[in-house]
Amino acid sequence: MRTEQKHTLGWISLGCPKNVVDTERVLGRLVERGWLICERPEEAEIVIVNTCGFIQEATAESRRVLSEVAELKKNGCVGVVAAGCLVERFGNALSAEMPEVDAFVGIADADEIEAACLDILRGHGRLFTRKPHLLHRDTGRLRVTPRHYAYLQITDGCDNRCGYCVIPAIRGPLRSKPIEAILEEARELAGDGVRELVVIGQDTTSWGRDLPGEHSLARLLRALGEIDFRWIRLLYAHPAHLSDEVIDEIAANDRIVKYVDLPIQHINDGILRRMNRIAGRADIERLIDRLRSRIPGLFLRTSLIAGLPGETDEAFDELLEFVERTKFERLGAFAYSREEGAPAHDYPDQVPEKVKQRRLDALMRRQRHVAEAVAESLVGRTLEVVAERKSRANRRTWEGRTCGDAPDVDGIIFLSGKGLAPGLFASARVTGSRQYDLEGEIVGEPAE
Repeated sequence: MRTEQKHTLGWISLGCPKNVVDTERVLGRLVERGWLICERPEEAEIVIVNTCGFIQEATAESRRVLSEVAELKKNGCVGVVAAGCLVERFGNALSAEMPEVDAFVGIADADEIEAACLDILRGHGRLFTRKPHLLHRDTGRLRVTPRHYAYLQITDGCDNRCGYCVIPAIRGPLRSKPIEAILEEARELAGDGVRELVVIGQDTTSWGRDLPGEHSLARLLRALGEIDFRWIRLLYAHPAHLSDEVIDEIAANDRIVKYVDLPIQHINDGILRRMNRIAGRADIERLIDRLRSRIPGLFLRTSLIAGLPGETDEAFDELLEFVERTKFERLGAFAYSREEGAPAHDYPDQVPEKVKQRRLDALMRRQRHVAEAVAESLVGRTLEVVAERKSRANRRTWEGRTCGDAPDVDGIIFLSGKGLAPGLFASARVTGSRQYDLEGEIVGEPAE
């Protein structure tokens, strides 16, 4: 039975943008039900940590944060709830390993989390629960991103079964959100002041494959383009599923920024087969050629993994050469993380940790030279930018992003000029570069 007393919750969200959407959806439901959300976790009766469990580094961070938050119980906090991917992945084993945590729920669900919080307030025993994989409607969110941008999740789960990845075990198979729900959420976000819509999913380019009837990501993007956004940005485009129709829509639609996030992971055919990546080197090269020829001014981003089991010096050198020659405008790289439950965990020819780290360092050094050259090539150009915040280093300048930079993953541009405020868009002439970042001055009047 619900108590009429208002109770306070703190929330910490770790991991990827999908977790951000889960967080915002659940917070919206809980506020509707009368819970009070504290900005500072130490002021709350109960603290929920929405965890990440994708790779060892993320798992370690989630465990560390849970342990740190549990220390708050010495100073008035009543309980701590672990939610999200870490719980989905490790289940009851996590409950046994972390007795300082009071309740465990899976992928964030408002009913489950509220039940756990109420049990804690009543002084009941510890709880562990896991829900079936559901794809929630994400309207009514309490957003935690800045007002001018938001994430719109169009799929959850994944059917790709990449050799290094545990996401299907955590998030389940691909589930596409119906177009009516997507457009309803997008209109609500636009009405809430969102100017940049960031479209996400484990594999956005597989959207619609599991829905009845015929569905086209290009048509979905076209429909989103009819809503009043300044920028629409598509993330997580699998190279095996990015169609010419989608490429042409990105090129033609003025609301879609000319930015493609294409995680290729490697370029050596043998490693790509071990990764179960479907697209081989020739496919990837043809796709990159099509992207750059059809989308003028394209900012192409990729993600790479160094040190997968079986990666020889020759295979890694091939990757280095490809990075040097292709000159990705944006690139992120990671050392292979050996994860239980992923096929590559049991491959016999594991690469030593020191070798993996050495290769990652070499890869990032190579990309740093590429990134510096890319940044220098932008000097003198005029790009559309969005202002984010006053610079921490120099209060007379602003930090912002160009149309070629996604939130939280890419670089920034240091802006000078008048009339700026968070979330205002403007044209900026690039005046200099700082390795991965840019400097620029505003041209004309900023606007929403």
